[in-house]
Amino acid sequence: MPARGKRPPKGSKDISQKAHFALLGPTSLIAPKEEEIIASIFKGIAPNIEVIDCEGREIDGLVRLFDTSSILAGRRIVILRNFSSALFDKIDQFKKWLERSKKKEKANDVILLLESEAMPSAKKVSKVIEAFFSITDLSLKGLPQKERLKRAREIILEMAHDAGKGISEDAIASFFNMTSIEDAAFLKTEFEKVIASVGAGDVIRQEDVLSVLVETKQDAVYELTQAIGDGDKRRSYKVIANLIANGFHPLAILQVLSLWLRRLLILRLLFPDPAPSLEQVPFNKFKDTFLKTIGESLGSPLPYPLDKLKPYAIYSLWKVAMTYTILDLKQAIQNVAEFDLLIKTNPSMDRLYLEQFVERLLQ
Repeated sequence: MPARGKRPPKGSKDISQKAHFALLGPTSLIAPKEEEIIASIFKGIAPNIEVIDCEGREIDGLVRLFDTSSILAGRRIVILRNFSSALFDKIDQFKKWLERSKKKEKANDVILLLESEAMPSAKKVSKVIEAFFSITDLSLKGLPQKERLKRAREIILEMAHDAGKGISEDAIASFFNMTSIEDAAFLKTEFEKVIASVGAGDVIRQEDVLSVLVETKQDAVYELTQAIGDGDKRRSYKVIANLIANGFHPLAILQVLSLWLRRLLILRLLFPDPAPSLEQVPFNKFKDTFLKTIGESLGSPLPYPLDKLKPYAIYSLWKVAMTYTILDLKQAIQNVAEFDLLIKTNPSMDRLYLEQFVERLLQ
């Protein structure tokens, strides 16, 4: 399971040796399949799952149970069913128990698996979040794809409403195109970024989503665009594999590549003539001539999607853009929609589809 929270401390990378707790609410969204679902998260670990019914229990009784059992001795997942809001109000005791266990070297970092229906308040979750290796919200995991999308939509609409904002349909579509809906905690974190970026605006628009979710991923995907720009297929494939392994959603990678292509097309349209010898256009010459033309044509400050880019970044994009024809770039942008649909239809083949998309770019 890719960690979405803190990175593991040095020497503690083996997920199989950690303790895993699943807190499921009284009206669990994933019952009665919770054991199957939770086991599926830890494929290859052969987890030993124990289910504890918390109904009628106090938090101190649970803590005593943890202290007197071998819950943390080996590969263990503990499902706390009927974990009520009243229990969560005293979650600090669970955190203190964890800290004591660490001091006694009885436990490695714990992965806490939350379910939305068990969580009464995000503020209460933040009380304990720092104590755990990573946190995953299970509330979407057990739902069929159609129901999962419906539930995810309800979550972001509720968050937008609570923030006093509306959201356009194309913004919702873009958000789901770029965000995994496997993990509700991650979904909420990403949407909180979008809400925070809007400021005093009343409506969250598509450009708000793109500016946050694409821009924040660009640094990580920069190596991929650089490899493609260099025409290096092997390095491009390696970077794709690394990005996916590190938790980047394939559709988000595709969206970043789409933005990169739109930037290339804008620059190529501004300079449609055959490309000059790029070796004869050092950065200083580009800044004094080509960059000046770009500013005069598009205005200052530069509009989206070239806004926020520093002159040297535009220079690097321009050099790549001039290696493509306008027709090549238009066709590549049209291919984005095709591969977006392929990845959504067959998510198990997402890496292969991204590689095929890049291969077309390099032909």
